[in-house]
Amino acid sequence: GIILDESALDVNRAITRVIAHKNMHNADSRILLNATIDLVDVSDSYKLSEAICRQLHKGVFLLFGTSLPKTFNTIQSYSHALKVPYVVVTPNRNDQRDGYRYEISMSPSYIEVIIDLIKWFGWGKIYYLFDSDDGLWQLQKIYDSFRQPLLNLVVDARRIRNLSESHELLRRMDRSDSFSKKRIVISLSTAASYQLLLNQIVDVGMNRDDYHYLLGGPDIGQLDLKSFLHGGVNVTGFRLFRPSSQNELASILKPPKDPNKVRGKMRGRKISTDVALATDGINVILEAFKDMLVTCADDERCVFKTLRHGDLYNNDSKGIQCRSDPLRPWTHGDIIQKAITEVSIDGLTGNVSFNSQGIRRLQEVDIMHLQFERKLRRVGTWTIEGGFKTNLTRPGNERIKLEPNRTRIVTTILEPPFTVERAPVDGVPFTGNDRYEGFCIDLARMVAKKVGYEYVIKLVDDRSYGSKLQNGTWTGMIGELVRREADIAVAPLTITQARERVVDFTKPFLNTGISIMIKKPMKSKPGVFSFMSPLAKYVWVCIILGFLAVGIVLFLVGRFSPLEWVPEEDSEESNNVFTIGNTMWFALGALMQQGSDISPRSISGRIVGSAWWFFTLIIISSYTANLAAFLTIEKMVMPIESADDLVRQTEIKYGTLQSASTVQFFRETEVLVYNQMWNFMRDARPSVFVPTVDDGVRRVRSSKGKYAFILESAMNEYQNQRRPCDTIKIGRNLDSKGYGIATPLKSDLRDRINIAVLELREVGELHKLEQKWWYDKGECGDPGGKESSINALTLSNVSGIFHILIGGLVLAMLTAFLDFLFKKKFKGKKIQVMEFLIILIHTIRSGYVYDLIGVLRLLG
Repeated sequence: GIILDESALDVNRAITRVIAHKNMHNADSRILLNATIDLVDVSDSYKLSEAICRQLHKGVFLLFGTSLPKTFNTIQSYSHALKVPYVVVTPNRNDQRDGYRYEISMSPSYIEVIIDLIKWFGWGKIYYLFDSDDGLWQLQKIYDSFRQPLLNLVVDARRIRNLSESHELLRRMDRSDSFSKKRIVISLSTAASYQLLLNQIVDVGMNRDDYHYLLGGPDIGQLDLKSFLHGGVNVTGFRLFRPSSQNELASILKPPKDPNKVRGKMRGRKISTDVALATDGINVILEAFKDMLVTCADDERCVFKTLRHGDLYNNDSKGIQCRSDPLRPWTHGDIIQKAITEVSIDGLTGNVSFNSQGIRRLQEVDIMHLQFERKLRRVGTWTIEGGFKTNLTRPGNERIKLEPNRTRIVTTILEPPFTVERAPVDGVPFTGNDRYEGFCIDLARMVAKKVGYEYVIKLVDDRSYGSKLQNGTWTGMIGELVRREADIAVAPLTITQARERVVDFTKPFLNTGISIMIKKPMKSKPGVFSFMSPLAKYVWVCIILGFLAVGIVLFLVGRFSPLEWVPEEDSEESNNVFTIGNTMWFALGALMQQGSDISPRSISGRIVGSAWWFFTLIIISSYTANLAAFLTIEKMVMPIESADDLVRQTEIKYGTLQSASTVQFFRETEVLVYNQMWNFMRDARPSVFVPTVDDGVRRVRSSKGKYAFILESAMNEYQNQRRPCDTIKIGRNLDSKGYGIATPLKSDLRDRINIAVLELREVGELHKLEQKWWYDKGECGDPGGKESSINALTLSNVSGIFHILIGGLVLAMLTAFLDFLFKKKFKGKKIQVMEFLIILIHTIRSGYVYDLIGVLRLLG
């Protein structure tokens, strides 16, 4: 009885043709295979159970079919309870418990090969991905094998619960230990599962250099690995079904009609390993039946004696009843199981033999390997006697030789100050590499001199750095390197994770980060009363209150203390000079560091004076120290100070380059503020994105402070040094990154250029280049330098004190005038003061000069 998954149509066709072929060409006519086939969903335990009972009821010697890990317990339960051998084509669980020995696996376990390869590669840490209990059993075997001394292995095991949604699990693996090489062992249940996971690995971008995958499936040749060919990744796997056996099986599977037509079809299409295993399974069963037929003559318990008129009887009942009470197991199940496990044949998948538990022994398997620009090929074999034998180079022993006598193509992009075109001299243009100058041009020349190669500079065709399109291809300089149209890219190329997957970068030759550029605001002029800026307003209020308090307290102390009362010469009355006016004058004189004609005689008065003098000493010293800075420095009032300020306001728009790593940073960020910035830039109308840096700078300068440009700090600092010197970088960088020289994956120049860059950094040449192209050739001066002289104070700096002086003079003249009027007019006239004040106020309110003259006449 044959039970196959409804999706295994190729296995179904193959079994039908193989059985027909065997019956036709079988030398022993006493044995003819009669198969009844059920196609069911073997992932459904109920449907699988119904199919098993249906087959057994028909009367079969054994069961044969495919399985899945999630329903393998169902197969085990029925085969164990009814003692019916069940030959399984697909890999099954290898941790057979005692008594569960009726399941015979045609697919061997590769765990011993996996362990030997881990040891041979010398891996100290692996990621282990699995999706079934069989994978868990293999994981335990790995742990057991590396418990020995000197065999240290760190295993990061992760079970995949949902193969169709493994992207996030893969991304977490990719982000962990981002600078280390990753070795990943994969143990899945079906070939379709392997292909599904590999497709997601490509989606995540883990098909690049520094990754090595070891696939534990039966035949790596069934998988589509085209996306792994050009990324620099290494993939190792096994091949059980050799090409030499393909033609042999193809001749068996061809139908009798029109053999020439079908032969072409079979040769043009790969035969799956499951078909080959199913064919070997049929051959094993046929050999077992032949062996049992030989022993039947002298055996009363002959299996074939249970057949009556073509029907199988078990304990005098027709067929095998799986729901009888009591349960009646298959009486000859042990005999059939023993006969099958004793078979040893050379099949399409190599030697086929089993241990006593029905698990196939792996005698020999081909080791297949895929690496950069080299298709999947056989690199060795593993045998149970000799282990792993290969011509594969051990990791770390590869030596890349420098290709001599070849002029290298260096691609770059026009981006001041990194690369600029040189203007003709006397009308004569420059030629060759002399056409360009800049930071990157000097760097390319220094690196070429150190490494030792000739080169020619070309500008990138599409004038872009490089971004990934939806179809997986790359634009710009990155695309030229991937397509091998250029050998080196020397430009302000930001080292990113996505680019690192398809090209190799050196160590950064210049550190940078995303920054914000705005139009430089006008410097604010000091106000009329800027001389009050050294002290806060509340300090001034406190000084005034202190002045009043000292005057009042000194007045009261003078009144209460007898020492302050001095008798007059011509009178018996005592006089006290500490009137309220004099005490206020004393306090004011001390505050202005001028003193006064009076001083307290009493101890209490002197205590008040001493405290006030100490107070004024500290206040005046502090004020004088800060006054110079506040009068000479003109401050710029920044409308924004950081990215947070940009998000919180709506008046200033902001944007970045259309195609650059900055866009990728904002698109993929998980920081809330940066995510809000990306949403604003993406939805803004009109668009806030610009094609080039120059366009962004022009937009900043022409927007009158209403546009902020987000660009990398190296370009920001350079543009701020260009006339008209009206842009400025604000805040700190939003991230930290670097510019690197890029080469194609596995380039012979990669390591040598990297060493050259490190040497240039260590001897200070890169710093000299930065100083040369940013500041020495700048047009706005070194922002870090000091001014040669102190700015002179202008009238606007000190106008306030002139206003106070003029105000004091006017007030003094007015007071003197009023004193004059009082003394002259009130001495001989009995006009009341209040009456005079009422007339004066009325006159001032009227605003006419002749009224004031009338008042004077009235007083006269």
